[in-house]
Amino acid sequence: MRQTLIDAPVGSTISFSPRPKWDNVNEVLMAASAVSETTVAEESYDASDGLESLIRSSDQSAGLLGYWAARPVTYTYSVQCLNEQQSRYTLVFETWSDSEFGILDCKLRLDAMAQWAAQAAYESYCQFS
Repeated sequence: MRQTLIDAPVGSTISFSPRPKWDNVNEVLMAASAVSETTVAEESYDASDGLESLIRSSDQSAGLLGYWAARPVTYTYSVQCLNEQQSRYTLVFETWSDSEFGILDCKLRLDAMAQWAAQAAYESYCQFS
């Protein structure tokens, strides 16, 4: 809580190739969302809001490290319109997945079975503290 090591805001992005001239792009995104694991929409991605209060409510020590992490994920869709059968468009949706957050005490040894974000945070910041 005394020092922020990394604070990188991220968000989801949508791109088409080639760029369509349709006026119904929102309907195409809704159709992609219907077959996707997640909603296809451009939005910010920040699940770290509760991390500060979680750290404040825990036992404090000098080597305490709070972390929040997510992995980038890319979904690619092929789009073809009924009234434009000869043209195909590629819709690329880049977002984030596998969100994980927690608190590490750098004075303690990390469990070998710890989640990926805990391992990355520990190796990057606790080893040298």
